[in-house]
Amino acid sequence: MANEASTACTDSDIAVLKETIVSWAQSVTDQDWAKFVGYWDEHAVLMPPGHQSIKGRDNIEAFVRGEVGPVGAFSFTDWQFACSGPLAVVSTGFDAGTVAGKHVIVLRRRPDGSWAIIRVIYNADG
Repeated sequence: MANEASTACTDSDIAVLKETIVSWAQSVTDQDWAKFVGYWDEHAVLMPPGHQSIKGRDNIEAFVRGEVGPVGAFSFTDWQFACSGPLAVVSTGFDAGTVAGKHVIVLRRRPDGSWAIIRVIYNADG
C-alpha cells in the first residue's frame, strides 16, 4: 500500500495492525456486533463527526448499531503507522461505499499480543 510510514513499528506489528483494522471494518460490513465489540477496549472512546464523544464499548456498539446503515466493503489507502511501547496509532483514508474519509485509530497491545482499539476519530471527505 502506498505511502506507508512507520515509527518504531516492526514489520510484524504493521501486519497485525493492518489485519486488525481490516477485520474490524469487516465486522461492521457484516454487522457482526459480537466480533465488532471484541476489538474495542472496555473504556474506549469513539469521536464521530457531529456528535459528542461516545465512551465505553457498550455505548460504542449501541451508537454504531443505531447510526451506521448497511456498509459495502471497506477499502483503505494511505496507511500510516506509529508505535511506542504498548501503543500504536494507525491512520488511513477509507472508502465504505456510501462514504469516503479518513480516520485515526489508537490501539493498545493486549497481554496476548493482540491490539485493542482505545480511540477512534474520523470524518468524511468534503
